[in-house]
Formats: sequence, structure tokens, C-alpha cells
Amino acid sequence: RTAGDLKRLEEIYGEISEAEDIRERITKHGQFDAAVVEMSGNQTFLVLVSMLRAIIDRSTQQSVLGTADSPATVKAYHDAHRAHRRLIDLIRKRDAEGAAAHWRRHLDLAEDFVLSTGVSDQSVLDLL
Repeated sequence: RTAGDLKRLEEIYGEISEAEDIRERITKHGQFDAAVVEMSGNQTFLVLVSMLRAIIDRSTQQSVLGTADSPATVKAYHDAHRAHRRLIDLIRKRDAEGAAAHWRRHLDLAEDFVLSTGVSDQSVLDLL
């Protein structure tokens, strides 16, 4: 990781913290996730995730916006925001193993939440 990588993650994290609109927060969360992938330096992974980004972002938007005021969605949002903070801290400490394990858990929990909202009932074509 570079100082520039950390700065960029901190900036996106700050933008999420300041965002009042749910759509903007969701968009910024997606930007944070995309930045993590980009900063990994794994070009193959970057290409694959970039191809799927529109589907991921659309399904996340639909699942969260459809349940924006529910206690489960509010909790999921706060959990994700704390997970981003923790990831930045682990990256700063150069704890690659801890960061990888933490991020894997975060993505698993995020997937479980999104699928619990019923978005999985839609096809990829519905999401496009």
C-alpha cells in the first residue's frame, strides 16, 4: 500500500461519513469497494470486478433503497461503515492477513444482507 492509497481510502470514507442521502452513501460505499480492488494491483481481479460492478451496484442500490428505513438496513449500513474503518486501519498497520480475513468476512455479511432483501429473486437482466 502507498500513502496515496491510504489517503484515497480515507477520503472516500470521509465522504461516506458526511453523506446524508442514502443513494449517495450507497454510491460511495461502492466506490470504496472498487478502490480496494483497484489498489490490490491484481489486474485479472480488477477486470472481472469491473465487468460485474454495474450489476453489484444496481443490486445493492435496489436492496438498500427498498428497505432504507428498516432496522436491518440501518444496522447493515453502520456495520459496513465500521468495516471500512477497520480495513483502513489494518492496511495502515500492514496487516495483510488480518485485512484479507476482515474483508472476506465483510463481503460475506454484505452478500447475506443483500440476498436477504429479495434482490436474488431478480435475474441479471432485471438488474441491467
